Amino acid sequence: MRSLHLLLLLVAFVAFSMAAPPCHWKTCVQRLYAGGSMYDCPHECRAYLYSHFLQNYNPRYEDSYGSYLDRAYPEY
Repeated sequence: MRSLHLLLLLVAFVAFSMAAPPCHWKTCVQRLYAGGSMYDCPHECRAYLYSHFLQNYNPRYEDSYGSYLDRAYPEY
C-alpha cells in the first residue's frame, strides 16, 4: 500500500513538472513589478500569466494585478 502511494506521488510530480509553462514566468513577474511591459515576456509567458492571474483574481482588491491584466490585455 505504501509503495502505491509513493508511485502515485511520483506520477503526480512528473505530471506537474511536465505541465509547467514553457517560460521563466517568475522572471516575467519580476520585470512587470519593476515597471516592465507584458511584451518584454515571450508570448507563452503572457498567455500563462494572464490565465494564472485571472484564475486567482480577488475582486476585493481593485488594484490587483489580475484586474490590471484584464483591462490592459483583453485579447488573452
